Amino acid sequence: MSQLQHEVGNILCDVHSCNGVVIAGYTSGDVKLWDTRTWDYSAPILEPEHGSVEPGPRPHASFVRINSSLAASAYEDGSVKVWSLLVGSEPIHRYQHNQKVQTMALSTEGATVATAAGFQVRVESANDKGYWGTLAEFEIQKWILLYNVETGQCVTQLGGPLGDFTCLNLQESPPNMLVAGNKVRRVMVYDLRRSEPVSSFHGHQLGVSGVQMDDWKVVSGGEEGLVCVWDQRMGSKLWEMHARHPVRHLRFNSHSLITANVPNEKTPRGASITDDDLTAHRRHRGIIYSYEFFVDQLVAESVLPICRSSYNETTGYNYNIGLVVPYDNI
Repeated sequence: MSQLQHEVGNILCDVHSCNGVVIAGYTSGDVKLWDTRTWDYSAPILEPEHGSVEPGPRPHASFVRINSSLAASAYEDGSVKVWSLLVGSEPIHRYQHNQKVQTMALSTEGATVATAAGFQVRVESANDKGYWGTLAEFEIQKWILLYNVETGQCVTQLGGPLGDFTCLNLQESPPNMLVAGNKVRRVMVYDLRRSEPVSSFHGHQLGVSGVQMDDWKVVSGGEEGLVCVWDQRMGSKLWEMHARHPVRHLRFNSHSLITANVPNEKTPRGASITDDDLTAHRRHRGIIYSYEFFVDQLVAESVLPICRSSYNETTGYNYNIGLVVPYDNI
């Protein structure tokens, strides 16, 4: 397990990940990247436009998304910026909403980004020559509707008596399956060919804030900071991990799990979180965890530096890891 932190970013606002690359937005306006596939990776900060930095505090980077080639961020002032991960650290596209952005999505492949502000949804896309423009702009009501993209027809409307959905995941689920969480602490697995959930799990103390599933397990995160792994076959919890603040992002594959605990309060009372006091009130900042389950397969260069120290050092210290006796190379 490793913690991904950006001390000068102040408080964590949002996290997303794709293929082991993590993007995070902060109240300082910073947008930062990590590559969890190698622990020695030097994480860059995505920069605003050249010459666009104005005096005073920058707006919070409220939402961030990443795919294999692009990164995007929506800010507290309604602005949206898109970067190419291939050509540099300055934005390649920018647009503006008149209201605060409420959510954001980035296509898994290609260059299409969608943002919602109020009832308005705006979709921006780049053509074959790399020129960006508005692909669609429309209004929607506050319903969860599932469409068949080939026919354009609405397949089903999700919801029910157990409470409003707080999160759902269709994209990373097996065919015809969907996993969702709601305000009344339930995690539900749906077969879209049926009208009722095929399984349901109850183990969070507060509402469910993030979900993902594969063929046999479900991983869920809660508002109370709990990450749970469920076995669908037995209908039971395999393990759990707790941290301060709600779980706002989780993503797993066959050998790794990335989670993010993001504070609800971005300006905590009594906290003096400033760039020149990097260690003050760390409990308010939020945290990103990266779990690696196949450690034996890691190359030597990917092992944490503290685990590669030698007897030349009599003590070792790495934040909350303190070693008081000499230790060997691992």
